[in-house]
Amino acid sequence: MYNFHKRFINVNEYFKTHPEEGVVAAIPTIAVPQDEILSIDIFDIIKFKSNCVEIVTCDRFNPTHLSLPEALKYTHEHLHSCTPQEGFATAIPIFDINESNNTLLKIKSEAVELIELSGPELGEFDNRIGNPLYVMNAANKYAISRKFAGAITTCVRNSNNNFTVFLIKDGYAEHDSLYGYQINHYTNFSYKFPENEKKRLIEAHELIISKIGNCNALELSTLLGLQQNYKLKLVNHSPFDSSLPSGCTGPDVVGCAIRNGSAIWIDLAKPYHNSVHKIAETLIHEMMHVTGYDHPNKNEPGYDTSIPILAEKCITDSLAGTTIRCSNSIRH
Repeated sequence: MYNFHKRFINVNEYFKTHPEEGVVAAIPTIAVPQDEILSIDIFDIIKFKSNCVEIVTCDRFNPTHLSLPEALKYTHEHLHSCTPQEGFATAIPIFDINESNNTLLKIKSEAVELIELSGPELGEFDNRIGNPLYVMNAANKYAISRKFAGAITTCVRNSNNNFTVFLIKDGYAEHDSLYGYQINHYTNFSYKFPENEKKRLIEAHELIISKIGNCNALELSTLLGLQQNYKLKLVNHSPFDSSLPSGCTGPDVVGCAIRNGSAIWIDLAKPYHNSVHKIAETLIHEMMHVTGYDHPNKNEPGYDTSIPILAEKCITDSLAGTTIRCSNSIRH
């Protein structure tokens, strides 16, 4: 999987999880080389409305082995060979988290204005267009400056040595943005759970993410550290199985994590986890250990004011009674 696949998947999954009335799909508007992905905090996106696009699945369509410019060009050329139909100007790929990757987003002709732009014209909006990965960004900025909703392009020059750009008309799409910590967990986090339990864990993380933009229980610097881990860290989620570290035992223990580690163990079979809110309490507690915070043993001074316990208040105003998230030996 290329890194740009993750960008497309993350944005697409976000809007599947957070549907908006009238919005069919969304894509990122800037695609950058791998060495810059981690430095981006806000992702520009285009949200396509139902009057603009149609989603189709084609078994013969599979662009996963291609670079982004190649994939965009291939998708444009594949449009009519997949589902011959008039009234569509171009298409873009919709990459799937399950890696089926045979879905196209067809753009209606009435929704776009087709133009050609020279390198210097696009270069005014991003002077790095010598690298095709920046052409989409430049085209989108050009479109917005001309009062369009956005733009898509194949990112490569045509036979006239210009770039073909599809300007999306106002009323057919919307420009928006998302923070990296809101979307990157779709591809950064992994789960050793059945699909139904994985869904509950993702829903719990979604709840956490909705709270950590502004949580009065934690200092801003602490929130930013947690957001960074949601944006950057690869975190594996496991049940209480043979991989569970020694010391993470006890009838009241519902979750464990190693401080500054990259793994969380959570026991979804415990009655405590009877709701997404309770799962979220455990996950945010363990994510604070992953972020580097510790706490004393329960009933010792400082436990109730420790960062992992305070983080739970982002989900609920009450502490979790006698529940024990993790034992002391696990957190070091």
